Amino acid sequence: GTNNSFVNNTYGSFVNPNESGSGGGCCSNTGGGVVWIEAGSLVVDGNILANGGDGIIAGNSAGSGGAIQIHASSISGSGLITANGGPDNRSGGGGRVAIYYSSDQMSGGLATHLQTRAGNGDRNIAGETGGAGTIYLYHTGVSNYGDLLINNTGVSNQSNSGLTLVPSVGSGTIVSVSGNVITAQSGKAGWTAFPHSVVGLYFRVFDVDGSVQGDYRINAQSGKTLTLEGLTADITGKSYRGVLKVDSLDAKGGAVLRTEDLVELTGNVVMSGNAIFEAEVHALGDLTLSGSSTKQLVMPLRVEGNLNLQNGAVLTHRDTTTLTEYKLELHVGGQLSIDGTSRIDVSGRGY
Repeated sequence: GTNNSFVNNTYGSFVNPNESGSGGGCCSNTGGGVVWIEAGSLVVDGNILANGGDGIIAGNSAGSGGAIQIHASSISGSGLITANGGPDNRSGGGGRVAIYYSSDQMSGGLATHLQTRAGNGDRNIAGETGGAGTIYLYHTGVSNYGDLLINNTGVSNQSNSGLTLVPSVGSGTIVSVSGNVITAQSGKAGWTAFPHSVVGLYFRVFDVDGSVQGDYRINAQSGKTLTLEGLTADITGKSYRGVLKVDSLDAKGGAVLRTEDLVELTGNVVMSGNAIFEAEVHALGDLTLSGSSTKQLVMPLRVEGNLNLQNGAVLTHRDTTTLTEYKLELHVGGQLSIDGTSRIDVSGRGY
């Protein structure tokens, strides 16, 4: 890159982070590295860091956060585990942290010791603050699909946060099947292969009538082929769509989540903090939006259970532009409840 480089979007797998952060420009503004730990037990009273480098010369972009992956039966201590972006005029985006554990003994809880936020940006200019990274927690014996946190809290000018991209499976048609390996063709023009790092996402297959034939976890990928866990049927000719399945999701601190795939929340979920969802979200249980915060939606929100807005929560859509008109579309199977301090408000969001 050069002194005129811009902030990169977040990349890589959130369930299996193993890629270094990228540099932000010239002059050694390097990204964070990679940490992979397997331990019977882990005690962190110091720090585990994979942060992006600072901008060395004013005007450069800083490095993005790297990757930290931990597998341990128990985790304890009072230290920090961070893959933050570096600070500069154009700050680096956050990296990725994934932790697989059986017992959380960290003081105040494991999640309070984790950070993958962007670096602080010096200028209040749209697009010059890095996007939040991702934190993925899988509690062995408790989690079904794990919990995903996207948090840019603490970043200056967080309203200018860049995207947090999750690689997307997309949609298309299954061309051939060999055992549990499928070859697909996307409906997207110019598509030649699945994007890097879709392992760990789910591949939803549809019958001709539109009903779901099955969901299969992606265990491996190569070009247009995917290896699907548990696939035994011949699904040649059927259509598919990618699904990001998690037990819970929270996005805050001005984070902007974008994926082409369906985001499916399998548990009862509470969200707090300011965030933008450029994704279709489907909650299978109850969804509660809580706290003095605003959630902006770009695509429909479907909640099979109850949708609750409480303690100052605001639900809205993105501002309409000369190119795109947005709307707030809600489908709630149970009760939609808005307490006296909260609101659904799209005032001033039109042309």
